[in-house]
Amino acid sequence: MADEQKGGLGGMLGGIGKAIGGIGDSAKEQMAITMVKQALSEMTYPVTKADLAAEAQKRGAPTQIMDVLAKMADRQYASVDDVADEAMKAWKG
Repeated sequence: MADEQKGGLGGMLGGIGKAIGGIGDSAKEQMAITMVKQALSEMTYPVTKADLAAEAQKRGAPTQIMDVLAKMADRQYASVDDVADEAMKAWKG
């Protein structure tokens, strides 16, 4: 709850599942990636895939985000844009 009030990572990731329901795939993709970028901008970079997954799990990320993280390359990410680019590739499969 505190994260939602602060607009932190937990609030952002938790809101993705609600936000992407009922809209088209392309719009879902863009909205999810935008929300991930906003949420992950608070992290200190560089980070690893394991760091991202641990933080997402700790904050109660929805299944959609955990699925995308699982598909991402196991490497170090230099910035939120780097994460977003890889997440977009993973989202598209």
